[in-house]
Amino acid sequence: MHTHGGYLNVLEGFPEQCGEICIGGNVWIPNATVPPNVKIGSDVVIGSGSVVTRDVPSGCFALGTQDVFS
Repeated sequence: MHTHGGYLNVLEGFPEQCGEICIGGNVWIPNATVPPNVKIGSDVVIGSGSVVTRDVPSGCFALGTQDVFS
């Protein structure tokens, strides 16, 4: 699966990112945001409304957001 980071307007000076998203088997991602270049292992649950900014290893439950400006 591929995605792009076009959620911010490139015409307003925001950079565009393109990249691959790797998602393993038996993964549940309800209403979450997964930007480009993230790998999600198998047997993973992502909490609803989460923003996944880093790789998630297999067998994990991940939820929440991370302040990308800190």
